[in-house]
Amino acid sequence: MSLTDLITSRFTFGPRFNDPQPLGAGNLNPWLAAQLAAPAADDPAVLQRLAAIKMPISLMASDGTTTSQTLPLTYLFKSAPDLWSNAQADTTANKAWSRRPADEVVVARWLRAAFSSWQIQEVMVDFWHNHFSVDAYQSSVISAMWPAYDTVLRTNALGNFRSMLTATAQSAVMMSYLNLNSSVASHPNENYAREIMELHTLGIQRYLGETAPANLESTGYSDTDVTNAARVLTGWTIADGHQKAADGTHPNTGAFLFNPSNHDFNAKTIFGQTYPAGIAEAEGLRLIDSLARHPGTAQTIATKLYVHFIQEVPAANDALVQSLAGVFSQHVDSPNQIALVLQALIGSAEFAAAAGQKVKTPFEYLASLIRASGAEINPQSGLTGMLSSMGAPMFHWPTPNGMPDVASAWTGTNDMICRWSSASRVTAESSGILLDGDGTVFAEVALAAKTVAEAVGAVAGAMLGSAPSAATMAALSTFAGSTGVLGAHGIFGNPKALNAGLRALAGAVAATPDFQLR
Repeated sequence: MSLTDLITSRFTFGPRFNDPQPLGAGNLNPWLAAQLAAPAADDPAVLQRLAAIKMPISLMASDGTTTSQTLPLTYLFKSAPDLWSNAQADTTANKAWSRRPADEVVVARWLRAAFSSWQIQEVMVDFWHNHFSVDAYQSSVISAMWPAYDTVLRTNALGNFRSMLTATAQSAVMMSYLNLNSSVASHPNENYAREIMELHTLGIQRYLGETAPANLESTGYSDTDVTNAARVLTGWTIADGHQKAADGTHPNTGAFLFNPSNHDFNAKTIFGQTYPAGIAEAEGLRLIDSLARHPGTAQTIATKLYVHFIQEVPAANDALVQSLAGVFSQHVDSPNQIALVLQALIGSAEFAAAAGQKVKTPFEYLASLIRASGAEINPQSGLTGMLSSMGAPMFHWPTPNGMPDVASAWTGTNDMICRWSSASRVTAESSGILLDGDGTVFAEVALAAKTVAEAVGAVAGAMLGSAPSAATMAALSTFAGSTGVLGAHGIFGNPKALNAGLRALAGAVAATPDFQLR
């Protein structure tokens, strides 16, 4: 696999059929430079599609009857204060309304992955959502504020890790999810303090036990560090109209608020460092800064990037992991810190040798199928339901550890059966997901192919890129030659039957071992 094919496979959601600006060896460096400096905002093509989307919503009236409406995306681009205001104003018991903001981000996620020009940005948004994993549907507050949380990750996806860590810590979503908003001096809640160390920064592998052994305090975290970090973060809460700010007001904006009345002002010790008595909000920011700068955090992020983009199990003290951790630490204050780490990863010899060693997650799998078809889509709930059937519900993972990033999680017998059936459903015209039109793989192959062999060659070539294996081509030829697909007499003169056969063939190509890999 060439370097351009590998970058397309790992740092995009797959090649898009008939892409007007395909990545090639001649434009690799400019493409990478533009991608790594991508704006967080959507490109015009995505904005146009988002503006055109109308989503159904079923509402239950007080008498128990249900009515259905179809509405445009209303919440996706609202600011955090506006989202909070809408949530406060919604006094109905209608769960459909409380879920709606999160549902809109789900729909937008499909369109962005499928059509955005800024593919590295979109891949990294997916990565960070899994790293800072939150169940979007755990509560009505989280669902209501989900577009703002998604914006935090999108804004920082290629930027500075400390900025993202601080923004997630101070978001209404994370504070609500891990109970930071209810942590007070008399009863510090340790949920967030533990997860920021265990999952977001140092990693569980740096857990030192109940108390750190002598002279090892700075190498990891102990239960005592978690307890003291929870004390440091007391008073960090949400401006919900009930919390008192330092100026005595009770703002109701949904923004981060420090309530000094609930803060533990006593001295604390974390990682062997003293936090003096009498310090307020600033000691929480000091804690986050120390975590962002910790060598263990650099190792954790470098390892996760290695696992996601190269292979599942890095060797002990792997040279590339150490190199990436070094870049992370060297640029800890750089506004494009994450982009610089990715640049080093992409330029490494280890990445160039990484072909074929990663299995697509369910979302990557379906997004790559959409892109390979070249079709416009209806990002209906059926797509998201397929993810759930494959064990990867979008924004709905039940625990804060995020989904696994290893092949064994997605390649069991039942998992593969779900993949194959999902591919068949996505490509079937009856599903209404892939829309017919000029420029799709179905339309173009229908115009050019006159035989089963030509159709198989064209569809497999378009969807699999590099030359498929002989075994794959033989299996596809046998499948396509059956009368129920493309083998019926006169099918190449019957547009409707030909379209159905080509769609079935595309579903079969997506079921091949070749298409499972990225």
